[in-house]
Formats: sequence, structure tokens, C-alpha cells
Amino acid sequence: MISRVGAVHRSLAAMFEETRAAFRDGDEAEATAAFGRLREELEAHFEQEDRLYYPAIRALRPDRAEAVNRVGKAHAQFVRRFELIIGQIQAGTLDEAERFFEEFAEAFIFHEIREEDLIRSLERELADARS
Repeated sequence: MISRVGAVHRSLAAMFEETRAAFRDGDEAEATAAFGRLREELEAHFEQEDRLYYPAIRALRPDRAEAVNRVGKAHAQFVRRFELIIGQIQAGTLDEAERFFEEFAEAFIFHEIREEDLIRSLERELADARS
């Protein structure tokens, strides 16, 4: 599972860079389009994790439910941040939108690290149990 999640995270990293470049170029239309593509991809990613992966982990490993719940709460917070970024783009304050985007991007990186650490630890526990 970590390989799948890692591959998705790498793909998202490329989309983050595309969005970052659009903000840097100062093109409101391109920033809107790039952020829209990223947002759509992230929402699908969150949905997949929240509906497929994490309910199974909660059911099989109730001792990890708190960590999984934190991930889900972070997803909801990220979705709320999307609205702030879009609002700033629509208001024509691209600099402010870029600032909100960079804050979001930094938080998302830390989120990915925690998420991947959780999955790796579960995979190690599973491998140890099989040994």
C-alpha cells in the first residue's frame, strides 16, 4: 500500500509545482486552472483514503483509530483551505492566494509524511506478524 500512496504523492507533488509556477507567473486564469486541477485531484485522493483505506485500518487496528481520525480531520481542514485560496484568486489578490497556497502546501507535506509513516508502521507490523 505504501508504494501506491507514495506514487500518488509524487504525482501530486508535480501538480503542486505546476500550481506554484502559475502563481509565480501572476496569471490569474492559469492559477485558477492549475489550482482547480490540483484541488480536483486532491479531493479524489482524500475520498479514496477516507472511504477505502482508513475505514479498513480502523476496523482491523482499533488501536490506530486516533491516528487515522487525525488524517481524516486534516483532509477536512485542507478542503476548507481550498475555499480560502479560491476566494483570494477570485478577489484578484493573487499574492494573497499564493501565500495561502504555500501555507497549505507546507501543511500538506507534513501531512503526507505522517500518513506515510503510519502506513509504513502498519506494513512493518504486518510483516513482523507473518515472520
